[in-house]
Amino acid sequence: MRCKVCDYSLFGIESRSCPECGTAFKPSDFELRPNAVRFLCPHCRQHYFGTSADGHLVPREFECVSCGERIDMDDMVLAPAEGLREEHTTQEEHPWLARQRVGFWKSRFKSLGYVLFMPAR
Repeated sequence: MRCKVCDYSLFGIESRSCPECGTAFKPSDFELRPNAVRFLCPHCRQHYFGTSADGHLVPREFECVSCGERIDMDDMVLAPAEGLREEHTTQEEHPWLARQRVGFWKSRFKSLGYVLFMPAR
């Protein structure tokens, strides 16, 4: 999970703004891999895992099982799951599906690279 403006890592940050550029963020703004990110209670650090298709908590608001405080997914501190590196926590976007944002030719050549060198993807 990286800042969409400056690409700074946002794992372990309690405030809801990037320390590098000051851009506000919410964990619900990111698509994560299911079970790849630990959502930590801001009060007691009890961890939970996002199991929805976009890696978010279901339900997104609940009472913590350890401290009993009411918490929302966007209030939690995030960390990669044990044994995972940060780059394995976000969902991979196929270049052809991102062609509106990336550009037609760039996404076309990246897609061709996927076909030739990573066909299993």
